[in-house]
Amino acid sequence: MLAAMIKADSAVPPLALVLLTSIDSRIVKSTATAHGLAAVETKPVHPEKLRATLVRALAASVTASPLAPKAPTAPQRPNLSSAPTTILVAEDNPVNQKVASLILRNLGHACDIVVNGREALEAVQRHPYQLVLMDAQMPEMDGLEATRRIRAGQLAGLPGFRSDLRIVALTANAMSTDRDACLAAGMDDFITKPVKTAAVHAVLSRWLNPALTTRAA
Repeated sequence: MLAAMIKADSAVPPLALVLLTSIDSRIVKSTATAHGLAAVETKPVHPEKLRATLVRALAASVTASPLAPKAPTAPQRPNLSSAPTTILVAEDNPVNQKVASLILRNLGHACDIVVNGREALEAVQRHPYQLVLMDAQMPEMDGLEATRRIRAGQLAGLPGFRSDLRIVALTANAMSTDRDACLAAGMDDFITKPVKTAAVHAVLSRWLNPALTTRAA
């Protein structure tokens, strides 16, 4: 009843609602949908399962909701390039990939996707990306090591390593130590998960502005 009331109240901003319920109060999908619920989880719920459910709910709201954030018009984002910019997303989680690509598309940017740091390292040598959204934790090679190798290639002047490439961490950890580790590896900035449109827009405004030529200290 509360979920239905929230959805019906025009004064409440659009929300992705996830219901936590006990084992003896299971709710079928049709009932959940009718009451405006994005998902239902039975308690006790494992933290990783809850995280996956929340990411799916957020991805669905970006895709389906008519009130989802729209691409800002040119006057609202004066710091962004007027032409679409190709961005590389290095992320191994399919749901996170979808969320990131949808947000970037809404902001007027194309993107390519790779699933680990090794693929990211190879991709930036093949294509002149302006910015990489780099997951900090990935299989085979994590984002920190991939960033270190990209920066080493730039420092050595190796072919294929664009000198002005910006690297932004995608991390589930918001602790200052995690931020420091990302910056120490050579990343310019970081975004915490779940990724939100406002955070991505702020990062693109900061690092795709041609007037900004120095990296973060």
